[in-house]
Amino acid sequence: MKKHTLWVIPVAILLLNTATTMAQSTTTSKSCQPNPVKATYLITQYDTDNKAVGSYPLVIYRDKTHIIYEYPQAQMADSWQLNTKKQLGMSRYFYQEKRSIDYDSADLLDTGNLDKWAKLSQLIDINQDKPSSHYEKGCFSIDQYKDAQKNVFFLPAYQLPQSMSFLNDEGKQVYRLTKLTNHNNITHKLQHFADYEGMDYADIGDNESDPFINKMINMGFIEHQDHHDH
Repeated sequence: MKKHTLWVIPVAILLLNTATTMAQSTTTSKSCQPNPVKATYLITQYDTDNKAVGSYPLVIYRDKTHIIYEYPQAQMADSWQLNTKKQLGMSRYFYQEKRSIDYDSADLLDTGNLDKWAKLSQLIDINQDKPSSHYEKGCFSIDQYKDAQKNVFFLPAYQLPQSMSFLNDEGKQVYRLTKLTNHNNITHKLQHFADYEGMDYADIGDNESDPFINKMINMGFIEHQDHHDH
């Protein structure tokens, strides 16, 4: 049997191909511990005339071994786990159907390493970049990373961006942090997801008659990969 691998990326990371505003409504608890954390972002697309044409929220839950990207508007979430072998697995949860698709490291390309985990946990990969400027303010000290395509204000104490702006063909896309707390909400999320009916990605081909699988494939949330005999 020949097994095809699947390139699965959180929706927010896919959107990072697509802009500079400091978040004005950010709130936080008094502690500035980076884990556990819950961060809420508003992602807005602007056209070439700098007119907002659409926006949606993204909620990130993070501790030392799990990261959840929740998309309230789409009623779905991606939960990433780092195992003891430093390999990543991912489960995609669909709220209305209370179903999930589970992917192990063999189903995910370029995710079995800590570099990918860092990108997922920080929302953007800037570990190899040097800040263009630094603003000192304790827990809210900010490193700015700026070039022709992006402008990022990053909170090193939390290892998360406060805002990011990216240029794309349609104009620019802006991420604004609107709320930040250190409460361990991720535990409750994972407990809630435990009640979902799960299916391994490797079993999708054997369950094409399942209306849920057909719906998710047609919507582009999962990709069916054929298995071929040698």
